[in-house]
Amino acid sequence: MKVVNLVVVAITVILAAVAYLQGGNRHIAGITTGAKMVLPILPALLCAFLIAGYLRVLVPEAMVREWLGKESGWRGIGVGYLAGILTFGGPFISIPIAASLYQSGASIQTVTVYVTSWALWGGGIILYELTILGPRLFALRIVVSLFFPLVAGWLAGLLAKTL
Repeated sequence: MKVVNLVVVAITVILAAVAYLQGGNRHIAGITTGAKMVLPILPALLCAFLIAGYLRVLVPEAMVREWLGKESGWRGIGVGYLAGILTFGGPFISIPIAASLYQSGASIQTVTVYVTSWALWGGGIILYELTILGPRLFALRIVVSLFFPLVAGWLAGLLAKTL
């Protein structure tokens, strides 16, 4: 079991014990509340992992390396940037896809650009921002963060070489 899993399990057990000791069926209420929170996203979560799995087995690794690998250059970076923008949903959608692409041969730079562009632009966030923030603030946000995914990818590539 990975360390992060152990930490999450330990925190869960501690909180369950505290809830139990406080009485009033709080431990049951915690389980019920948690289940109510996970059930609506469970289908998307399962599908995201299935999408990542299907990408892994259906898209040939040679194609991933050609389009998204180290030898893809700016084309791979551009594809990663655009794919991040077009990926809808939360991290339970984008992160499994990123992991699958990386395991299939996508470069660290491209995957970093993908995840960063998704975080800044993906999931339809720009549609919400435009309507809520208004055109001026939205345009400023777009301009100042336009190159962040590229810088993040470049830095990831540099760090990967030194580590």
